[in-house]
Amino acid sequence: MKTFYKLLSILIIPSALVLYSYSSGSPGGKTGSTGDGGTTCTQCHAGTATSQSNWITTDIPVDGYTAGETYTITVTGTHSGVVKMGFELTAENTSGTKKGNWTITDATRTKFANANTAVTHTSAGNVPSGNTNTWSADWTAPTAGTGTIKFNADINAANGNGNTSGDQIYTTSLTVSEAVVLDPAIVDVTPDNADQGWSGDVVIEGDETSWLDGVGSVVFKYGNNNSIVLTPSTFVVNSNTVITATFNIPMDQQIGSYDVFVDALVENDGFEVNEIQLPEIADVTPNNGEQGWTGDVTITGENTMWNDEGVMEVVFKYSDDNMVLLTPESFTVNSNTSITASLSISMDQMAGQYDVFVDDLSETEVFEVIEVVLNPEITMVSPNHAMQGETVILEISGSETQWTNGVTDVMIKFHDDNMIMLSADNIMVVGNEQVNATFTIPADQEIGLYDLYVDDLMLENGFTVDILDDIADNIENQINIYPVPADNFLNLDLPEDTEFRIVSLDGRIIRGFENSNNTKRMDISNLQNGVYFVQILNSGKYYSKKFIKR
Repeated sequence: MKTFYKLLSILIIPSALVLYSYSSGSPGGKTGSTGDGGTTCTQCHAGTATSQSNWITTDIPVDGYTAGETYTITVTGTHSGVVKMGFELTAENTSGTKKGNWTITDATRTKFANANTAVTHTSAGNVPSGNTNTWSADWTAPTAGTGTIKFNADINAANGNGNTSGDQIYTTSLTVSEAVVLDPAIVDVTPDNADQGWSGDVVIEGDETSWLDGVGSVVFKYGNNNSIVLTPSTFVVNSNTVITATFNIPMDQQIGSYDVFVDALVENDGFEVNEIQLPEIADVTPNNGEQGWTGDVTITGENTMWNDEGVMEVVFKYSDDNMVLLTPESFTVNSNTSITASLSISMDQMAGQYDVFVDDLSETEVFEVIEVVLNPEITMVSPNHAMQGETVILEISGSETQWTNGVTDVMIKFHDDNMIMLSADNIMVVGNEQVNATFTIPADQEIGLYDLYVDDLMLENGFTVDILDDIADNIENQINIYPVPADNFLNLDLPEDTEFRIVSLDGRIIRGFENSNNTKRMDISNLQNGVYFVQILNSGKYYSKKFIKR
């Protein structure tokens, strides 16, 4: 029997030593985790481990842990009648690799185990409070991308009998996910530019944004000076990643690149304010015309919409006095940017620079009316003489004259005494350089040289009044026109080698000179009723006879 008791003593003493040494902490690797090979304290203590829920608690958010952040992990065990209670806690990834770093926050009650990859109790830490014991330690989360972490703990509720029997082993675990760390960014702004004065919607798109959680402000800030802002009149959060902002860009808004802000989120140079491209008259061709010029002027615009919107008025206004106008006779809109205006510049149009107006669009001093300095003169009179008592039609030719603008008076003045004068009975302006005037020379008109006047123009000694002589009398007596009045035919008895023509009362030539010898029967049925002259030329002298067509 002595031998048996000695052997029993040998066996009991090492077991007590082991229990005594573990009362100050787990040897490590006993959490029941994958990395610990599923080993628990039942390796040394009798019985089967019982799994418990919710014995591990943390302050890790429900969204999961964030790499580098430190959290407090707490293990709480409960067992009725417990005398001593110890634990071991570790953290592993799904492959069973230890992850994170532990920090001892209560060195009196806890310490590192298993090469600092686990936390266990100390001798002071195995004393429960009633039926419960609690331990805490800080855990710093591993690098991003580690993924799911599982905390495993093994709790030994010992009865304090000094051996391995009667103790209860518990296991518990808690799985936490890695938080999805968002990297929100503004990824698109559409449109990304607009002109000064533009109104419309700008769509801002984000990535990994949570704008439905609330957006405080949307504002565009000038890149070179963030104190210059462009603020939308309204904005609408359409989704977590889309915002629609409505803008009314002032005409004087600073042009350039703007940073787009949605609360604190920014996209640098995300929007551009462009200088507004206003419509303008860009060119006028030709850009000048002389007084008296007639022709087309092409007006070219930029950013104009003349064809689409229509043009009501085209007018040229004298730059120094916009009341002086040069109005086109007509204009044609060729396209949105081209107009052709037909001008007829009068000789008395004010010379100088003109502003061109197309409706309310204008361009100053882009067309010039060039003054034409004329040297008008009377160049010829035909015939240049007549006899006393004769009625004669004078064809007066001019150079650089503008008689179509109107002729007031045609007269002859005796060269030696301008008080002796005779005005034309009728005046007909044929063109700018021809006037026909009918004169009836009195039988007692002073004979000699006369100056011819057309308004203020004068041809010195341009006309001669001849004395009525016997030869002329003889020619006159040979001229006979009948019947008077005449209907369809007019008979003319004329001297030999005579030319004649028919002229209206106002000096208009109806039929040109024809040669005649003796009697001539002339068809006048196509003449309108009225008074006419037969103007006869014989031996360089003119004779006139009046007749009536009825």
